[in-house]
Amino acid sequence: RAEMRLYEPLFMSDDPSAGGTGLPVDGESSGDATQANLPAKPAWMADLNPNSEAVVSDAMIEAHVHRTARPGDTFQFERVGYFTCDPDSTADRKVFNLTVSLRDSRPKS
Repeated sequence: RAEMRLYEPLFMSDDPSAGGTGLPVDGESSGDATQANLPAKPAWMADLNPNSEAVVSDAMIEAHVHRTARPGDTFQFERVGYFTCDPDSTADRKVFNLTVSLRDSRPKS
């Protein structure tokens, strides 16, 4: 078994800076007295993708990959993408980071 870290785009839009700065972020109101002395959060923070990282903590991998994978080694896992063995890996627990997906989750323009 292994841990797989799957990544999606960090921002939900193509240009997160287009919104300017100083706008309230989810659930905050611009007139909130508790926020009066704090600097405004940049608008790009509202554009962060809350699903930009997903962790599959109990993925099944081939025994050979588990035995031989070293940090920095790359693998193609069928129908998903290319992964790199992470330095967080141990002999007992391998960790792989998605580096190139075989599918594009972004809408076509």
